[in-house]
Amino acid sequence: MAPSRPVLRSVTCVTALLGFALGGWCAEDVVADPAYKFRDLRFGLTSAPTPRVHSEALAGGNTFNYDGSKSRGGRATMTYLIGKVPPERTTSTVYGLQLSLGSYEVGDSGMTTGLVQPMVDVYYGWQYGIVESQSLRGWFEMMPFVGVGGSFVDVDEKKRLGYALETGVRLGAYLTERSWQFGVTSSGLLGTSKVKGNVNELTLNTSGFTFGAEVGYRF
Repeated sequence: MAPSRPVLRSVTCVTALLGFALGGWCAEDVVADPAYKFRDLRFGLTSAPTPRVHSEALAGGNTFNYDGSKSRGGRATMTYLIGKVPPERTTSTVYGLQLSLGSYEVGDSGMTTGLVQPMVDVYYGWQYGIVESQSLRGWFEMMPFVGVGGSFVDVDEKKRLGYALETGVRLGAYLTERSWQFGVTSSGLLGTSKVKGNVNELTLNTSGFTFGAEVGYRF
């Protein structure tokens, strides 16, 4: 027995309403997030506080200290950050990683040793003043960080590897025209590392401020 016209009309109406509902739900699902999302890739050069070195005698070694007064060095950095600014806001949380390579001559007059430190730092902080705009704009950021890496040092006339830890807060001021970025940075840094040789164990303690410059691109 064929269904009556009222039944067919009811089924048609229900199907149409269901189709409209599903269509609306899917449309809402694919609507672009109104928040401004961004990714930053930056390259920089910074000064760095050079470590103070304490060498502890082990088997037949000599105990001595470098106060860092004659030391010098710096870092090359690559930083990748991700952030999202809510609608009608100019403040965003950001997070990411920095890879760096530090190279130093550590010591006092008459006694120096080479130090190379590759580091990986994790950043999580805030940017203030950033908006989605084509015009030239500036913003400020504050980024606490923690890091881990290695220390390659000349110990017992051989290049030896130890561990390195650091933490601090980085401040930065930047200009951007939506994509390209230029900025200056300053960090308060606290770090330590140990390298063990056959006759001496080196402890390298770092504290102080860094100053640098970065250029980058916002995707």
